[in-house]
Amino acid sequence: MRKQKRYPKLEKAVKIIDKTAVSATFKLLDCLATLGEVAFPDPYAHIHIPRREAELRAKRFNKQAYHVTVGRCVKRGWIKKAKKDGKNFLKLTSQGQLQFLLQQLKYGLHEKQSHDGTWWLVLFDIPEMASHDRDTLRRFLRSIKFHQLQKSVYISPYPVPKTALTYLEQSNLRRFIRCMRVLEMDSPKDFQHLLK
Repeated sequence: MRKQKRYPKLEKAVKIIDKTAVSATFKLLDCLATLGEVAFPDPYAHIHIPRREAELRAKRFNKQAYHVTVGRCVKRGWIKKAKKDGKNFLKLTSQGQLQFLLQQLKYGLHEKQSHDGTWWLVLFDIPEMASHDRDTLRRFLRSIKFHQLQKSVYISPYPVPKTALTYLEQSNLRRFIRCMRVLEMDSPKDFQHLLK
């Protein structure tokens, strides 16, 4: 009987994928971010496994969905394909890292926080020539549960998640933004509905 070839990085990636019920794109970006810059070869290239194990694996990781997801991520510039020693590898790009951080926030996989009585303000002043960045920032703040107080002022009972700050740093938007912790305000009852 032929000895089965093992792929420890692939096995680790499949375990990571199985932990959450999120999009295939997020799962792929998560694997690449977790396993490193160059993560693993095409998981379906030259794998010889017994039939029963193949059936179990097929239920967990659909080959067609994998290739569609990889193609979509390459097209969007989130990952790059690289060849090394005759094998195909996937590499997470800086744009892919930003997308991964956004997806973490989208699926609520950042640190959970409780209200400690303080409020958090985010103020920004983005030049008119970067209006696209301003719109992106507004959508981003809404996605992390900040509410618009004025055009360039957002409020939340919870601090900005560390994942969000990392995203802002890497996307070069942080230089336009100030985050403030508010200990007292004249009418906190006006904002109590944000705690729900």
